Amino acid sequence: MTNVERVEVKPPWYSVAEVPCFLYRVNRRPRAQGSLLASSDPSFIDHLTEVLLMGSPVTTGTRYQREWLLGNREIDASSRYLSGWVGYDTEGLANRDRFDPETKSWVTDQVTEERTAKAPFAISAETRLLAVAKHPTFAPGSVAKVFDIVLNLGENSRLAPAAEWAVEPLLDEPGFDEWLAKTAILERVTFTVKVPNPDAAESFAELAQHLSVMDAEVTHVLRPQDPARGLNKDFQQDPISQGLIEMARRSFATVRAKGKSVANKVREYDQKERVRRGRVQLPEPPLEAQQALGEYVIRQDAPGSSS
Repeated sequence: MTNVERVEVKPPWYSVAEVPCFLYRVNRRPRAQGSLLASSDPSFIDHLTEVLLMGSPVTTGTRYQREWLLGNREIDASSRYLSGWVGYDTEGLANRDRFDPETKSWVTDQVTEERTAKAPFAISAETRLLAVAKHPTFAPGSVAKVFDIVLNLGENSRLAPAAEWAVEPLLDEPGFDEWLAKTAILERVTFTVKVPNPDAAESFAELAQHLSVMDAEVTHVLRPQDPARGLNKDFQQDPISQGLIEMARRSFATVRAKGKSVANKVREYDQKERVRRGRVQLPEPPLEAQQALGEYVIRQDAPGSSS
């Protein structure tokens, strides 16, 4: 009888002192054909519960694809947050060594290997802030895309779809300031604002008036008068830029920038890939982990009106 080797059961990847988490905001915008926030429309948490589909697969990637799924939905007893788990289940090629008794030699075979990863998420009912614990294999852009697709699939399944959903990153201000400090020549700063956004209108009424157009997207670009000198890095002192930075902090706008380093190398900044991150301690039991993330997300500062 062959002895079975005992394999140590490792604790979950998040069972460390603290783990980082990506921070986004779940934005709803009305579709062209009607009003989103009419009195008969559901509250945000009810609307979210209806359209955030559990178990609906979403595929990302081209050459290396991952099939993502959301599950384990829980709603806080006071409806303060919705939590769950997001992860992927995919297959890939891997090398496996084995001994061939016929040739009496070790050989290496290519085999298909299942690869999975999961992490808890939580969405605040009041601020609409989404926190996703950062698994080592998760990319911020992919995570946002998965939630985007699932939410809009759910919306399209309603009898009368009324909203366009978007999961958008919160600006990491210290990270952006650090990027600016390391950029010798600032060539361009681009702010992109999607309008109309009824959730943002009250907080940014003055700026909304400045951007008073009904296009799906407004782009505000800062360029230097003298390209050789670049933009003044104090551009944030301008009232419009201040408002746009604040909108980006709350994820009502996004920032992209381009410049050159002291060594004349191209430097680029993209808010969608440099998501603001928090840190949170999560207990090992899965349900307790998502509840802990829910308690964390409702404590975060991402003010906004609720409906």
